[in-house]
Amino acid sequence: MSPSNRMGAQSTLVQSISGFNSLGSDIQRYRDDFTTNRLKMSWEDGSIQARSSVYQTYETWKREVEEASRRERIVEQQRDEAVAKANSLQKELDDLTGGPFLHTLTRISELETLPLNKLKQLKEQLREDLDKIEKVS
Repeated sequence: MSPSNRMGAQSTLVQSISGFNSLGSDIQRYRDDFTTNRLKMSWEDGSIQARSSVYQTYETWKREVEEASRRERIVEQQRDEAVAKANSLQKELDDLTGGPFLHTLTRISELETLPLNKLKQLKEQLREDLDKIEKVS
């Protein structure tokens, strides 16, 4: 082999080696990029999973709040119905007993059937009612 052939062969060999080195550095860069992207993907996957978990928690709490509000409306409605019923019963009781201010018997025959303690209570209540009437007149 002539010296000029050797130089040409060496030059080609040097170019090939530098091409391999360049190829090796490209491969290393691709590996680094792959590793970095894989880490980013797992971080993004974790972020997506965390967001999904937060969203599911939010939806669960939202349903619980809606259910609690619904139960609260039902309880308020039941309360209102109970208050109306109590007022109705109080009016009925007042009508039966002569009202909240004046107590009377609806029948005189009831006196004979009342126990002694009830008769004493009635007498005291009638006395108080009479005093109130006297103060007004």
